[in-house]
Amino acid sequence: LDKIICVRFTEERTIDCTSPELKDDCILVAPNAKTYRDPAKYKCRREPMPQNNWNTLARNSTTRLSCPIGCEPDADLSVLVKTPRNNRLCQKYYTYGKYRDVKEKEWYLWLTEPCRANITTWCRFRDIPLAQAKTKTAWRQENRVQKGLRFEDTQPVRIAVEVQ
Repeated sequence: LDKIICVRFTEERTIDCTSPELKDDCILVAPNAKTYRDPAKYKCRREPMPQNNWNTLARNSTTRLSCPIGCEPDADLSVLVKTPRNNRLCQKYYTYGKYRDVKEKEWYLWLTEPCRANITTWCRFRDIPLAQAKTKTAWRQENRVQKGLRFEDTQPVRIAVEVQ
């Protein structure tokens, strides 16, 4: 690959599910959003918990709480971070996670019992233009030319680098 994609992570999204006044609900916190996100417009919903043989932690959970997070429609999500981090009842993909509702063009963060935590992610935008990057072959060629070697002596190896 001769090109890299620069990706920026700029807008943090958290669903706060641990504040005492939120008995069985979560609220959206979007401190760095370019456009203000009114938490009242991003209501969580109860929905059936998908049951899978591999998910033994959520086997007794019949519903999950899913919360829209208001990323731009063309955005992707980065990693998920839970707080408190030492909460062993919350296991990524088992008792909390993310999914995209294609029909609504909206990302959701979800959690199910026994997990009770705040979940944070970042909206990821791919709007920075592609940049030309040197391949490992080009670096080797440049290095060998400096040492007086011929380009034909190099082994073609290409690497891709993602800059964040």
